[in-house]
Amino acid sequence: MNSHHIIYAIVLIFFMSILSVPGQVHGITEKTELFHWEFEDEHYFLKLHVGDNPRNTTVERENGTWEINMEIPKSDYEYYKVFPGAYRYAFNVSYLSYFMTINDPDIKNLSLALNYISAEQDFDNLTRLNFILTFVQEAMGYYTDINTTGFEDYYKFPLETLVEGGGDCEDTSLLMYTISHILGYNVKLIVMNVSSPAGIMGHVAVGVHFQSIPLSPYSKYLRDGFYNEGKLYYYMETTTNESVGLGYRVRYYVGISPEEAGYVLSDIRFVSYTGYVYSGYTPKKEFVSPATPEFQFPWFLIFIGALIILYIPLMLLAIKREKPLCPSCGNEVEKEYEYCPHCGFWLKYNEPPPLQPPGM
Repeated sequence: MNSHHIIYAIVLIFFMSILSVPGQVHGITEKTELFHWEFEDEHYFLKLHVGDNPRNTTVERENGTWEINMEIPKSDYEYYKVFPGAYRYAFNVSYLSYFMTINDPDIKNLSLALNYISAEQDFDNLTRLNFILTFVQEAMGYYTDINTTGFEDYYKFPLETLVEGGGDCEDTSLLMYTISHILGYNVKLIVMNVSSPAGIMGHVAVGVHFQSIPLSPYSKYLRDGFYNEGKLYYYMETTTNESVGLGYRVRYYVGISPEEAGYVLSDIRFVSYTGYVYSGYTPKKEFVSPATPEFQFPWFLIFIGALIILYIPLMLLAIKREKPLCPSCGNEVEKEYEYCPHCGFWLKYNEPPPLQPPGM
């Protein structure tokens, strides 16, 4: 690699390190997805169609199988998708409340459909919540942000998670939170660190508070929860329906946390609905300002400053060390060379070669 290539690489890395890439609109012309989950030995399907169609949701039962059919206008999906990716993360976890779209008409329709199925099967309040939690766990997939969006962290609105068939922990938790909130449950997001033999990672789940222990077959699973403002919020894991812990398997019903699988949960924080509603993205306007971040030491700025300090000497050094190339063999030569030491090519184009005395 010659010096020009080094300079170009340095400049490219520098600009990539300081620029935030805005989110792109992943426009779709038409999309149909079929999602499946099981609960209490019954099969359920959600058939979702996104395209140039009016909003509509129906519920059918045929041959013992329930099916929800949802027609979602693509404009509903793109309404959220235009929100730039660089705005979808904040150091202050309270910014997650911005993505709680409890007034979204499509998520409302889905919530009412799930509620209708629950009522038709006489589910009690806690059984209904386990039914909805199973839908999120099994019908929605787990996808990391870096692999699907190119961002290390990328908060999705619930409709995006639904249309895209899943996301990571905060995405599925926001979907579960929003459905539960619409149906009248007292819920909050729970943000935490999870420690395992593989290390420590951040995680998001949902907590639900009951005024009294529900009378339900699922009450026996209400074992794990955390207190916030004097109220106990039972844990709801949204990324999977079960996991294998330190030698045993755990099924994540409402009230079962990864602690029962041998993991350690710490740094517990709660996020409630603040009432600040996403009202569509307009370029050149700030929508992140209402989420005032807690003070964070500006490591990012220090990192950028260190890169600048590093890049400038490297650029100067590369320029200083720039050497011409031999037009014959392409090897670097010193500027004062008359002949290429590699191939013997004459380098002084504007001067004739010196006359050599006879015999030399």
